[in-house]
Amino acid sequence: MVLQNVGHNDEGTYICTAENGVGLPDTAAAVLTVLHKPFGTRLVASIPDNIGVINASVILRCTADANPPITIYKIYQNGSLISNSSSGILNITRAIAEHAGLYVCVPYNVYGRGKSASLNVSFVGACGVKRVYVSWSPQIVGGVAAVPGEWPWQVQLGYFDDIESYPHICGGAILDHYWVVTAAHCVRSRGRIRVPANFNVTVGEHERGVLEGREETVSVEKIFVHENFNASNLQNDIALLKLKGPILFNAYVSPICLTNSDFPTNTSCYVTGWGQPGPLAPSQKILHETTIPLLDHGVCKTHFRKVNPVTSTMRCAGKLGQSQGSCKGDSGGPLACEREGRWFLLGVTSWSEGGCMDQGDPGVFADAFYFKSWMEEVMKNNP
Repeated sequence: MVLQNVGHNDEGTYICTAENGVGLPDTAAAVLTVLHKPFGTRLVASIPDNIGVINASVILRCTADANPPITIYKIYQNGSLISNSSSGILNITRAIAEHAGLYVCVPYNVYGRGKSASLNVSFVGACGVKRVYVSWSPQIVGGVAAVPGEWPWQVQLGYFDDIESYPHICGGAILDHYWVVTAAHCVRSRGRIRVPANFNVTVGEHERGVLEGREETVSVEKIFVHENFNASNLQNDIALLKLKGPILFNAYVSPICLTNSDFPTNTSCYVTGWGQPGPLAPSQKILHETTIPLLDHGVCKTHFRKVNPVTSTMRCAGKLGQSQGSCKGDSGGPLACEREGRWFLLGVTSWSEGGCMDQGDPGVFADAFYFKSWMEEVMKNNP
Protein backbone atom coordinates (compact mmCIF):
# COMPACT_ATOMS: atom_id res chain seq x y z
CA MET A 1 0.00 0.00 0.00
CA VAL A 2 1.32 3.42 -0.98
CA LEU A 3 0.00 6.57 0.70
CA GLN A 4 0.29 9.64 -1.45
CA ASN A 5 -0.01 13.25 -0.32
CA VAL A 6 -0.07 12.13 3.29
CA GLY A 7 -2.10 14.36 5.59
CA HIS A 8 -3.19 14.40 9.21
CA ASN A 9 -6.23 12.29 8.32
CA ASP A 10 -3.89 9.42 7.50
CA GLU A 11 -2.67 9.14 11.08
CA GLY A 12 -3.56 5.99 12.96
CA THR A 13 -2.79 2.33 13.45
CA TYR A 14 -2.43 0.18 10.34
CA ILE A 15 -2.80 -3.61 10.64
CA CYS A 16 -1.62 -6.07 8.02
CA THR A 17 -2.86 -9.66 8.02
CA ALA A 18 -1.04 -12.41 6.03
CA GLU A 19 -2.46 -15.88 5.46
CA ASN A 20 -1.85 -18.76 3.04
CA GLY A 21 -4.51 -21.21 4.19
CA VAL A 22 -2.13 -23.17 6.36
CA GLY A 23 -2.34 -22.50 10.04
CA LEU A 24 -3.35 -19.26 11.68
CA PRO A 25 -2.89 -15.98 9.85
CA ASP A 26 -0.05 -13.73 10.89
CA THR A 27 -0.62 -10.06 11.71
CA ALA A 28 1.58 -7.01 12.16
CA ALA A 29 0.71 -3.48 13.19
CA ALA A 30 2.31 -0.09 12.62
CA VAL A 31 1.40 3.29 14.05
CA LEU A 32 1.70 6.13 11.57
CA THR A 33 2.34 9.58 13.01
CA VAL A 34 2.04 12.51 10.61
CA LEU A 35 3.79 15.76 11.36
CA HIS A 36 1.73 18.72 10.16
CA LYS A 37 0.80 22.37 10.60
CA PRO A 38 -2.06 23.28 12.98
CA PHE A 39 -5.61 22.66 11.72
CA GLY A 40 -9.14 22.61 13.08
CA THR A 41 -8.61 25.95 14.83
CA ARG A 42 -11.41 27.02 17.19
CA LEU A 43 -11.92 30.37 18.94
CA VAL A 44 -14.63 30.60 21.59
CA ALA A 45 -15.66 33.18 24.18
CA SER A 46 -16.87 32.58 27.73
CA ILE A 47 -20.01 34.70 27.16
CA PRO A 48 -23.36 33.68 25.63
CA ASP A 49 -23.87 34.72 22.00
CA ASN A 50 -20.44 36.43 22.18
CA ILE A 51 -22.07 39.45 23.86
CA GLY A 52 -20.37 40.54 27.06
CA VAL A 53 -21.23 43.05 29.76
CA ILE A 54 -19.18 46.18 30.37
CA ASN A 55 -16.87 45.87 33.42
CA ALA A 56 -17.24 42.07 33.51
CA SER A 57 -14.49 39.58 32.70
CA VAL A 58 -14.33 37.61 29.46
CA ILE A 59 -12.04 34.77 28.41
CA LEU A 60 -11.25 34.01 24.77
CA ARG A 61 -9.82 30.53 24.24
CA CYS A 62 -8.12 29.39 21.04
CA THR A 63 -7.39 25.72 20.38
CA ALA A 64 -6.14 23.72 17.41
CA ASP A 65 -4.83 20.29 16.51
CA ALA A 66 -1.14 20.02 15.62
CA ASN A 67 1.82 17.65 15.60
CA PRO A 68 4.29 18.64 16.89
CA PRO A 69 2.42 20.78 19.43
CA ILE A 70 1.59 24.42 18.86
CA THR A 71 4.32 26.79 19.94
CA ILE A 72 2.42 30.08 19.80
CA TYR A 73 -1.08 31.44 19.29
CA LYS A 74 -1.28 34.92 17.81
CA ILE A 75 -4.51 36.75 18.56
CA TYR A 76 -5.55 39.86 16.65
CA GLN A 77 -8.28 42.38 17.40
CA ASN A 78 -9.57 44.36 14.44
CA GLY A 79 -6.37 43.59 12.56
CA SER A 80 -3.91 44.50 15.35
CA LEU A 81 -1.82 41.87 17.13
CA ILE A 82 -2.73 41.96 20.83
CA SER A 83 -1.46 38.63 22.17
CA ASN A 84 1.32 36.08 21.65
CA SER A 85 0.34 33.19 23.87
CA SER A 86 1.47 29.61 24.20
CA SER A 87 -1.80 28.78 25.98
CA GLY A 88 -4.16 30.34 23.45
CA ILE A 89 -6.03 32.15 26.24
CA LEU A 90 -6.82 35.86 26.23
CA ASN A 91 -8.21 37.10 29.53
CA ILE A 92 -10.13 40.40 29.48
CA THR A 93 -10.48 41.19 33.17
CA ARG A 94 -12.55 44.39 32.96
CA ALA A 95 -14.27 44.84 29.63
CA ILE A 96 -14.77 48.28 28.09
CA ALA A 97 -16.42 49.30 24.84
CA GLU A 98 -13.07 49.32 23.03
CA HIS A 99 -12.72 45.56 23.60
CA ALA A 100 -15.48 44.94 21.05
CA GLY A 101 -14.63 43.84 17.53
CA LEU A 102 -13.36 41.03 15.34
CA TYR A 103 -10.89 38.66 17.02
CA VAL A 104 -8.75 36.34 14.90
CA CYS A 105 -6.55 33.54 16.24
CA VAL A 106 -3.67 32.09 14.21
CA PRO A 107 -1.79 29.04 15.64
CA TYR A 108 1.82 28.18 14.76
CA ASN A 109 4.11 25.21 15.27
CA VAL A 110 7.56 24.38 13.90
CA TYR A 111 6.03 23.62 10.50
CA GLY A 112 4.50 27.07 10.19
CA ARG A 113 1.21 28.89 10.29
CA GLY A 114 -2.01 26.94 10.71
CA LYS A 115 -5.62 27.67 9.82
CA SER A 116 -7.12 30.74 11.49
CA ALA A 117 -10.40 31.13 13.37
CA SER A 118 -12.38 34.33 14.00
CA LEU A 119 -15.05 35.61 16.35
CA ASN A 120 -17.05 38.85 16.63
CA VAL A 121 -17.41 40.03 20.22
CA SER A 122 -19.57 42.90 21.44
CA PHE A 123 -20.11 44.46 24.84
CA VAL A 124 -23.09 46.18 26.40
CA GLY A 125 -23.93 47.59 29.75
CA ALA A 126 -26.21 45.68 32.05
CA CYS A 127 -29.87 46.63 31.62
CA GLY A 128 -30.55 50.27 32.29
CA VAL A 129 -26.92 51.34 31.82
CA LYS A 130 -26.07 54.17 29.45
CA ARG A 131 -22.86 54.39 27.49
CA VAL A 132 -23.61 57.83 26.09
CA TYR A 133 -23.66 60.50 28.79
CA VAL A 134 -24.89 64.09 28.57
CA SER A 135 -25.88 66.90 30.88
CA TRP A 136 -29.68 66.75 30.84
CA SER A 137 -31.85 69.81 30.49
CA PRO A 138 -34.85 69.82 32.86
CA GLN A 139 -37.04 70.83 30.05
CA ILE A 140 -42.36 65.67 23.31
CA VAL A 141 -44.13 68.89 24.95
CA GLY A 142 -41.73 71.26 26.64
CA GLY A 143 -38.82 68.96 25.79
CA VAL A 144 -35.45 69.11 24.08
CA ALA A 145 -33.71 67.01 21.45
CA ALA A 146 -31.95 63.97 22.87
CA VAL A 147 -28.35 63.08 22.09
CA PRO A 148 -27.80 59.97 19.91
CA GLY A 149 -27.53 56.91 22.18
CA GLU A 150 -28.75 58.78 25.25
CA TRP A 151 -31.80 56.50 25.56
CA PRO A 152 -30.52 53.19 24.14
CA TRP A 153 -33.70 51.24 24.98
CA GLN A 154 -35.94 53.56 22.96
CA VAL A 155 -37.80 51.86 20.09
CA GLN A 156 -39.49 53.49 17.11
CA LEU A 157 -42.48 51.69 15.57
CA GLY A 158 -43.85 52.11 12.07
CA TYR A 159 -46.73 50.27 10.43
CA PHE A 160 -47.69 49.71 6.80
CA ASP A 161 -50.51 47.72 5.17
CA ASP A 162 -53.04 48.21 2.37
CA ILE A 163 -55.12 50.61 4.47
CA GLU A 164 -52.72 52.22 6.93
CA SER A 165 -49.33 53.80 6.31
CA TYR A 166 -47.53 55.15 9.37
CA PRO A 167 -43.76 55.73 9.15
CA HIS A 168 -44.08 56.54 12.85
CA ILE A 169 -46.98 55.24 14.91
CA CYS A 170 -45.67 54.68 18.45
CA GLY A 171 -42.67 54.19 20.68
CA GLY A 172 -41.55 51.22 22.73
CA ALA A 173 -38.78 50.00 25.00
CA ILE A 174 -36.30 47.13 24.66
CA LEU A 175 -36.56 44.48 27.40
CA ASP A 176 -34.07 41.98 25.95
CA HIS A 177 -32.74 40.71 22.62
CA TYR A 178 -36.13 39.40 21.48
CA TRP A 179 -38.73 41.47 23.36
CA VAL A 180 -40.11 45.00 23.11
CA VAL A 181 -42.85 46.48 25.29
CA THR A 182 -45.32 49.06 23.97
CA ALA A 183 -48.91 50.18 24.53
CA ALA A 184 -51.74 47.85 23.59
CA HIS A 185 -53.59 50.61 21.73
CA CYS A 186 -50.55 50.94 19.45
CA VAL A 187 -50.95 47.42 18.08
CA ARG A 188 -54.72 47.43 17.58
CA SER A 189 -56.81 48.94 14.79
CA ARG A 190 -60.45 48.60 13.84
CA GLY A 191 -61.05 46.22 16.73
CA ARG A 192 -58.27 43.79 15.76
CA ILE A 193 -54.62 43.27 16.49
CA ARG A 194 -52.53 44.65 13.67
CA VAL A 195 -50.56 42.19 11.52
CA PRO A 196 -47.17 41.56 13.20
CA ALA A 197 -45.28 41.32 9.90
CA ASN A 198 -46.39 44.83 8.91
CA PHE A 199 -44.60 46.51 11.81
CA ASN A 200 -41.16 48.06 11.48
CA VAL A 201 -39.30 47.94 14.79
CA THR A 202 -36.32 50.28 14.64
CA VAL A 203 -33.73 50.52 17.40
CA GLY A 204 -30.76 52.88 17.55
CA GLU A 205 -32.92 55.52 15.86
CA HIS A 206 -32.33 59.23 16.48
CA GLU A 207 -33.47 61.28 13.49
CA ARG A 208 -36.29 59.61 11.60
CA GLY A 209 -35.83 59.49 7.85
CA VAL A 210 -32.06 59.97 8.06
CA LEU A 211 -29.77 56.95 7.87
CA GLU A 212 -27.14 57.62 10.53
CA GLY A 213 -25.54 54.15 10.68
CA ARG A 214 -26.72 53.22 14.16
CA GLU A 215 -30.18 52.01 13.20
CA GLU A 216 -31.30 48.39 13.17
CA THR A 217 -34.71 47.26 11.94
CA VAL A 218 -36.16 44.01 13.24
CA SER A 219 -39.32 42.16 12.23
CA VAL A 220 -42.10 41.19 14.63
CA GLU A 221 -42.97 37.51 14.98
CA LYS A 222 -45.91 37.73 17.38
CA ILE A 223 -47.86 40.29 19.40
CA PHE A 224 -49.10 39.67 22.94
CA VAL A 225 -51.79 42.11 24.10
CA HIS A 226 -52.82 42.04 27.75
CA GLU A 227 -55.87 39.81 27.97
CA ASN A 228 -57.83 42.46 29.91
CA PHE A 229 -57.05 45.41 27.69
CA ASN A 230 -60.04 47.72 27.29
CA ALA A 231 -59.79 49.99 24.26
CA SER A 232 -62.58 52.30 25.46
CA ASN A 233 -60.91 53.38 28.72
CA LEU A 234 -57.33 52.11 28.10
CA GLN A 235 -57.27 49.82 31.11
CA ASN A 236 -54.32 47.37 30.94
CA ASP A 237 -52.84 49.27 28.01
CA ILE A 238 -49.75 47.15 27.52
CA ALA A 239 -48.45 44.75 24.87
CA LEU A 240 -45.29 42.79 24.13
CA LEU A 241 -43.71 42.29 20.73
CA LYS A 242 -41.72 39.12 20.19
CA LEU A 243 -39.15 39.67 17.47
CA LYS A 244 -38.17 37.27 14.69
CA GLY A 245 -34.46 37.88 15.19
CA PRO A 246 -32.35 39.22 18.04
CA ILE A 247 -31.56 42.88 18.57
CA LEU A 248 -27.80 43.38 18.47
CA PHE A 249 -26.74 45.44 21.47
CA ASN A 250 -24.06 48.12 21.26
CA ALA A 251 -23.30 51.58 22.64
CA TYR A 252 -26.54 52.94 21.14
CA VAL A 253 -28.83 49.96 21.70
CA SER A 254 -29.39 48.15 25.00
CA PRO A 255 -32.31 47.14 27.28
CA ILE A 256 -33.96 48.94 30.16
CA CYS A 257 -34.49 47.23 33.52
CA LEU A 258 -37.72 46.16 35.18
CA THR A 259 -37.80 47.17 38.81
CA ASN A 260 -38.37 44.94 41.84
CA SER A 261 -39.37 47.89 44.01
CA ASP A 262 -41.42 51.01 43.43
CA PHE A 263 -40.16 54.57 43.23
CA PRO A 264 -41.50 57.31 45.54
CA THR A 265 -43.80 60.12 44.49
CA ASN A 266 -42.00 63.18 43.10
CA THR A 267 -39.10 61.12 41.70
CA SER A 268 -37.89 62.93 38.58
CA CYS A 269 -38.19 60.61 35.59
CA TYR A 270 -37.93 60.98 31.81
CA VAL A 271 -40.30 60.43 28.94
CA THR A 272 -38.91 60.15 25.41
CA GLY A 273 -40.33 59.90 21.94
CA TRP A 274 -40.90 61.33 18.47
CA GLY A 275 -44.43 62.50 19.28
CA GLN A 276 -46.02 65.83 18.52
CA PRO A 277 -44.75 68.88 20.42
CA GLY A 278 -48.39 70.00 20.51
CA PRO A 279 -51.81 68.61 19.51
CA LEU A 280 -51.78 70.31 16.08
CA ALA A 281 -48.10 69.85 15.24
CA PRO A 282 -46.58 66.98 13.24
CA SER A 283 -44.50 64.29 14.90
CA GLN A 284 -40.89 65.14 15.68
CA LYS A 285 -38.14 64.00 13.36
CA ILE A 286 -35.53 63.91 16.16
CA LEU A 287 -35.99 61.97 19.40
CA HIS A 288 -37.01 64.31 22.23
CA GLU A 289 -36.86 64.00 25.99
CA THR A 290 -38.36 65.76 28.96
CA THR A 291 -38.31 65.22 32.70
CA ILE A 292 -41.48 64.91 34.76
CA PRO A 293 -42.07 63.89 38.41
CA LEU A 294 -44.04 60.83 39.48
CA LEU A 295 -47.43 62.04 40.66
CA ASP A 296 -49.37 60.83 43.68
CA HIS A 297 -51.94 58.28 42.50
CA GLY A 298 -54.78 59.77 44.52
CA VAL A 299 -54.12 63.27 43.18
CA CYS A 300 -54.10 61.92 39.62
CA LYS A 301 -57.29 59.93 40.15
CA THR A 302 -59.07 63.01 41.44
CA HIS A 303 -57.77 65.18 38.61
CA PHE A 304 -59.17 62.85 35.93
CA ARG A 305 -62.37 61.80 37.76
CA LYS A 306 -64.57 63.41 35.06
CA VAL A 307 -62.39 62.26 32.17
CA ASN A 308 -61.42 58.61 32.62
CA PRO A 309 -60.96 56.29 35.59
CA VAL A 310 -57.37 56.05 36.83
CA THR A 311 -56.99 52.54 38.21
CA SER A 312 -54.31 50.64 40.12
CA THR A 313 -52.89 49.41 36.81
CA MET A 314 -51.98 52.98 35.86
CA ARG A 315 -49.22 55.34 36.94
CA CYS A 316 -49.25 59.11 36.59
CA ALA A 317 -46.40 61.54 36.05
CA GLY A 318 -46.24 65.26 35.48
CA LYS A 319 -46.78 68.46 37.39
CA LEU A 320 -50.31 69.84 37.51
CA GLY A 321 -50.50 73.10 35.60
CA GLN A 322 -47.23 72.50 33.77
CA SER A 323 -47.39 71.75 30.05
CA GLN A 324 -44.53 69.30 29.83
CA GLY A 325 -44.62 65.62 28.95
CA SER A 326 -45.83 63.21 26.29
CA CYS A 327 -48.16 63.79 23.35
CA LYS A 328 -49.66 61.90 20.42
CA GLY A 329 -47.02 59.71 18.81
CA ASP A 330 -45.21 59.12 22.11
CA SER A 331 -47.61 56.31 23.05
CA GLY A 332 -45.92 53.05 23.97
CA GLY A 333 -42.68 54.80 24.85
CA PRO A 334 -40.92 54.49 28.19
CA LEU A 335 -41.26 56.42 31.42
CA ALA A 336 -37.73 55.84 32.72
CA CYS A 337 -36.48 56.51 36.25
CA GLU A 338 -32.90 56.30 37.53
CA ARG A 339 -31.69 54.66 40.73
CA GLU A 340 -28.01 54.23 41.68
CA GLY A 341 -26.80 54.67 38.13
CA ARG A 342 -29.30 52.32 36.46
CA TRP A 343 -32.50 53.13 34.63
CA PHE A 344 -35.78 51.33 35.19
CA LEU A 345 -39.04 51.17 33.25
CA LEU A 346 -41.78 52.61 35.45
CA GLY A 347 -44.43 53.20 32.83
CA VAL A 348 -45.55 52.76 29.23
CA THR A 349 -47.00 55.95 27.76
CA SER A 350 -50.78 55.53 27.48
CA TRP A 351 -52.99 58.63 27.60
CA SER A 352 -53.73 62.16 28.82
CA GLU A 353 -56.71 64.45 28.32
CA GLY A 354 -56.92 65.16 24.63
CA GLY A 355 -53.97 62.82 24.09
CA CYS A 356 -51.41 65.49 24.94
CA MET A 357 -49.84 66.95 28.10
CA ASP A 358 -50.03 70.50 26.72
CA GLN A 359 -52.78 71.88 28.97
CA GLY A 360 -51.19 71.33 32.34
CA ASP A 361 -52.56 67.80 32.72
CA PRO A 362 -50.41 64.89 33.89
CA GLY A 363 -49.70 61.89 31.72
CA VAL A 364 -51.06 58.43 32.44
CA PHE A 365 -48.95 55.36 31.86
CA ALA A 366 -49.47 51.61 32.06
CA ASP A 367 -47.71 50.84 35.35
CA ALA A 368 -44.68 48.72 34.42
CA PHE A 369 -44.07 47.83 38.06
CA TYR A 370 -47.63 46.50 38.32
CA PHE A 371 -47.28 44.58 35.04
CA LYS A 372 -43.79 43.21 35.75
CA SER A 373 -45.06 39.69 36.54
CA TRP A 374 -47.26 39.67 33.43
CA MET A 375 -44.35 40.67 31.19
CA GLU A 376 -42.00 38.12 32.71
CA GLU A 377 -44.62 35.36 32.45
CA VAL A 378 -45.29 36.07 28.75
CA MET A 379 -41.59 36.12 27.93
CA LYS A 380 -40.92 32.95 29.94
CA ASN A 381 -43.77 31.00 28.30
CA ASN A 382 -42.87 32.06 24.76
CA PRO A 383 -39.14 31.46 24.36
